[in-house]
Amino acid sequence: HYLERQLNYETSDLCEPSTYIRQKIVQFLGYRPFDTQEQEVLKIWLISRTYAHIHDRKILTAQAKDHLKSSKIVLPTPIQLGRFLAKAIKEALEDLYTHIVHAFSEEKCKKLDLFLEPKNTLYTHLTELKDYPANPNAQELCTYLDYFEQLEKLAILDIDLSKIHKDVITYLAQM
Repeated sequence: HYLERQLNYETSDLCEPSTYIRQKIVQFLGYRPFDTQEQEVLKIWLISRTYAHIHDRKILTAQAKDHLKSSKIVLPTPIQLGRFLAKAIKEALEDLYTHIVHAFSEEKCKKLDLFLEPKNTLYTHLTELKDYPANPNAQELCTYLDYFEQLEKLAILDIDLSKIHKDVITYLAQM
């Protein structure tokens, strides 16, 4: 009844769903449509969330809905929002990965690729380095030290990841 009085509509007018009446109510409450401009703002917000923490899609969807509500933006249908979020999350993760990759020169990327390509096993050299040596003898340990020295030469430890939250880096390292 409050909205009826504010908008000068009779109850019979509000009983029938009407796009015009809905638009008037949305306008009266100060909400904006989820247009291209608002989609871009939400995408930027999602990228910042991705840099801060890798979230489950359900959690991110709930946070996006809360963000839209607090920004007074009309929520799109669940299907539209789901599709938009899936695309935006993919782009945000690609942006994150691109940021990390651009920390390397092209030459260093090629050398790093050697650690990422499996040779005669199912696992890459980096994956093998995560595990303890099966037979910790002198030769095995020297091989690990050689790998570490090669990684050190790539200056991996000098990469500036300060824009990325430590939990995200930990998550990526555990992949």
